[in-house]
Amino acid sequence: MEGVRGQSQDMNEVYDTINRVASRLGIFKDRATALLLRYKWDGEKLVSAYKKSPDNGGMSYSFEPNPTNHFHSGRRKCCLCNDITSCINIGCGDYVCDDKCFKEHIESKIHKELDMRCPKCRKFLSYSWIYRKMSKEGRERYEASLLENFRHATKQPPTVTVIKYYFQYYITIFVMCYHLTIIFILGGG
Repeated sequence: MEGVRGQSQDMNEVYDTINRVASRLGIFKDRATALLLRYKWDGEKLVSAYKKSPDNGGMSYSFEPNPTNHFHSGRRKCCLCNDITSCINIGCGDYVCDDKCFKEHIESKIHKELDMRCPKCRKFLSYSWIYRKMSKEGRERYEASLLENFRHATKQPPTVTVIKYYFQYYITIFVMCYHLTIIFILGGG
């Protein structure tokens, strides 16, 4: 239980950093998250670049100015598979299949690359809205990836989840090698 509580506290630190930058710059948390990822969680460098640059840190062209006006669903042509089916507008004006393409092209990339851009137009999508549309497993993977990205960039030790994974991996290898050694010895080798 301590690992979950510790990870929760770490996630609070991640979200506090996002909220602090969003507040300082007067931008949405979604944009702050994308910019923090780009600037490797260096809030001071980000704020400095954002205030100096007329294009807001070099990424203003990549954001939908008012994404909340676009979120709706219906039978449309998916911009990825071209099927006419139940689609959702992902915030940039493009539609994807509510289940298949959303999971394959958006949700799956989130935990691998923390990339929440439209696969077609490459605009940054609303993290908070996409997060609400993800499966529970997808949200957990996203938070774990976001936390690991934050910890790596801020030079913090890995979380209990990552340590647990590597521990299980090495124990499995040890047991397999031990088992093979026993077989080899008993087999007359």
